[in-house]
Amino acid sequence: MPNHLVYRKISIWCIPASPRNFGATIRSQKYVRIVIGLVVSALLVPPGYAQDNPPLESLRGNIVHGNIYRNRALGMTIALPGTLELQPGEGHKSAPHSDCRGPLCGNPEIDVTIATTPGSIPAYRIFLAGYKLKTSYLDRKRYPLGKLAEVMMTGSLGGSGLVPMGAQTAVHLDGKEGYRLFAGRPGENVVRAFGYVSESNGYIFLLVGSALEPTALESAIEAMALRGSVP
Repeated sequence: MPNHLVYRKISIWCIPASPRNFGATIRSQKYVRIVIGLVVSALLVPPGYAQDNPPLESLRGNIVHGNIYRNRALGMTIALPGTLELQPGEGHKSAPHSDCRGPLCGNPEIDVTIATTPGSIPAYRIFLAGYKLKTSYLDRKRYPLGKLAEVMMTGSLGGSGLVPMGAQTAVHLDGKEGYRLFAGRPGENVVRAFGYVSESNGYIFLLVGSALEPTALESAIEAMALRGSVP
């Protein structure tokens, strides 16, 4: 992988004091490392400028029938358990740092939190971030998706109090290449959060979920549809 690829650590696994906390620190090492505190509530106790510049509604997605999340930019449809509410984030691309020359610069175009409504069972929260990639970064011989997934998942756990539960594993999401990582507390054999990385419609996306009973949520996520468009 070329040395000019930006390795971006994303703190997605920790419990934040507030729903969003964006910050950046540039460090010069063998690779330029961007450490950005992109925080979501991957709760241990769950709650009761893009190339095409698509509209914000397309980036945020919407919920239909109370439990189906659709994102037109990704062509994503996920039928999730429980009753959901959408908590959109920035939903637009920020200007990257002048030293940032890799595919994961600035804030993501897609920045959404999906949560179950208070009192809904099961209770869980999902965070979704997506970057629109330049054509040069779609070359998977030079930029393997598995390496990008390591940056977005394994490389983001520092300071969260969680550790990987095994190595990231390859999965298929609607036939597309993807990767999954489970995380838990040191010394425990309990999954506290899990992440997925895949790509669709020129975006690379990271999806992180947390639930006390994760099996149904995992199954729903892995049954997602990723198509060219959604209604």
